[in-house]
Amino acid sequence: AGIAAVIALYVLLVWRGLKAAQEAPDRFGTYLALCISVLFGFQALINMGVVFNLIPAFPMDGGRIVRDLLWHRMNVVSATKVAIVLNRIIAGAAVVWAISQADYWLVAIAFFILQGADHELRVVAGDADVAQDDLAVRSAADDDLAGVEGIGPRAVAVLIDEPVHAP
Repeated sequence: AGIAAVIALYVLLVWRGLKAAQEAPDRFGTYLALCISVLFGFQALINMGVVFNLIPAFPMDGGRIVRDLLWHRMNVVSATKVAIVLNRIIAGAAVVWAISQADYWLVAIAFFILQGADHELRVVAGDADVAQDDLAVRSAADDDLAGVEGIGPRAVAVLIDEPVHAP
C-alpha cells in the first residue's frame, strides 16, 4: 500500500497542476503550471523507473521487458537487436545530458548500458547458434537411428541430452 500511495500522490499532484494550468488567468501562468506539472510527472517516472529497474535499457529489467514485448512479433535475435537500438538511443541521450550538465558519472553509466547491450546480444546470438547446432545434432541422430528397432524420437532426445563423460 505504501508505493501505491506514493504513486497516487504523484498522480494527484500532476493532475492538480494540469488543472491549474488550464484555469490560469494568463499565458505565463498556464505555461508555468504546465511545465512544473510535467517536470514533476517526468521526474516521478524516472525515479520509479530507476527504483524498480524499469528503464528500457540492457542490462536492466526494462530492457528485457522491451525485448520480450517485441519477441511476440519477431524472433529473439531480431527483438534483441531492436531493443539494443533503443538502448543506444537512451545511452546517447544520457551522454548528451551528462555533458550538458557536467555530470561525468552519467557518462560512465551510459558506457555500462552500452556494454550491457553488447553482452546481451552476444548471449542471445550464442544461444541461437547453440539452438541451431542442437537441431542439426537431433536431425542427424534421427537419421542415424531411424532404422534401429524400438528407438523412437523420445529415446533419441534422451540419448542426445545425456552428458558425455571422457574416460
